[in-house]
Amino acid sequence: MREKISKNIIIVLVILSSLFLMSCKKKNYIVVFDYNYNHILSTQEVKEGEKATLPSTPSRDRYYFRGWYLDSSFTTSFDPNMEIKENTTLYALWEGAYKHVIRYNLNGGKVDGDLIEEFVDASEVTLPTPTKPNYEFVGWFENGVEVTTLENKDYFLNAKYSALYSPVEALIMSPIREQSVIHKDITYKIVGGEELKLDMYLPALEAGKTTPVIFMYFGGGFVGGDKSQVASEGGNGYIQGIFDYVLDNNIAVIIPNYRLSNGNTVLYPSPVEDALDAVRFCVKNSTALGIDVHNMGAIGYSAGAYMALMTAFAQDSFFGDPSLKNEVYRMKYVVDLFAPSYYDKSDISAIPLRGRIMLTTFFGGEIFLPDTDYSHAFPSTYVGANSPSVFIVHGNADSLVPVGQSIKFYNLLQEKKIESEILLVDGADHMLTVASGYTSTSLSIQEVYNTVGAFIVKEANK
Repeated sequence: MREKISKNIIIVLVILSSLFLMSCKKKNYIVVFDYNYNHILSTQEVKEGEKATLPSTPSRDRYYFRGWYLDSSFTTSFDPNMEIKENTTLYALWEGAYKHVIRYNLNGGKVDGDLIEEFVDASEVTLPTPTKPNYEFVGWFENGVEVTTLENKDYFLNAKYSALYSPVEALIMSPIREQSVIHKDITYKIVGGEELKLDMYLPALEAGKTTPVIFMYFGGGFVGGDKSQVASEGGNGYIQGIFDYVLDNNIAVIIPNYRLSNGNTVLYPSPVEDALDAVRFCVKNSTALGIDVHNMGAIGYSAGAYMALMTAFAQDSFFGDPSLKNEVYRMKYVVDLFAPSYYDKSDISAIPLRGRIMLTTFFGGEIFLPDTDYSHAFPSTYVGANSPSVFIVHGNADSLVPVGQSIKFYNLLQEKKIESEILLVDGADHMLTVASGYTSTSLSIQEVYNTVGAFIVKEANK
């Protein structure tokens, strides 16, 4: 009897054990991936409580895949860490791809293909590489910022190039001159296929002697002007009186052109490099010209005065033509006729609209942005202990370049103990003309120019 009871207990335990084992066995569930187009489906068998393995990210022409969802209304996104506890269907969400547009501004270059390109996926776009004679392609820019990686948005891209330099032959001429000579349109630099030229007015010179020299730069707001407007023998240029005065005192005059800014392909600092390279070219050929490289000065009016100041103060900071880079020089003096010379954000912002347009064209539009610092572009930054002497002239009613520019620059020169003078002309507007609201100026233009000429002769004879 006891043996029978024990056997029954064992049978019950075996049955219970089997039932327990059967209950511990996990179920398999089916996960369906509905790709939501062209009736594409795939399935995956997942054990209860485990996670589904997502397939590779699907692709669909002209659509972006935005993820898997638990319902066809796309209200609940699927969490890849979710445990599967029942048969589950996942739905792919697609977003219709928008056609984005790239508009290319080649700036004189050429490419194979259209200047307007449409795309859906930026990762599939390869930007073209334009070619331009005498230039090397640098990159694509938008609003002054280089674009190297595209996003899914519209673009207006500007091609930027670096101008290539061509060699210029050395001057071959005798420095001995029985009478004064004029050499016009001498090429001092070839950049981007463009020949930059200068005019030379050289006084008579005996053997073994050298002559002082002054470089004269034209103005025009960085966007206009030409060396012919400065002065010429028997002419009527903007600073003709100064030109005649120094020639009469046996000082050589050199008047260079420089590239004009167009707000796009020619921007700062290219014209500054030109202005300095004109000096370096003459230094390199000083023996043939018979000029004294230790007795050089510079003068200019408006934007040309800015160039003159940069040649005198920033000669160690701006380099263009590699063949001229090693030509070291120092200016002895400089004359500033109403230049934008001093970097002060408030002064820059106070410049009237006409001047702002010119500066925007010169600097590419960034100088007036709140977070930009363009002190590196102004002569005031480069004033140092070894700076040349300076003579400044400015009308106190200048409606284009605020007179405060010259006053602050002069105060800086005085602070740095640089020999300097300033002449403020009452009632004078820009270019020393009579300002609106005035009947005359305190000094005539000829009186101003005689004063400036006397300063140049004094400095040249020191």
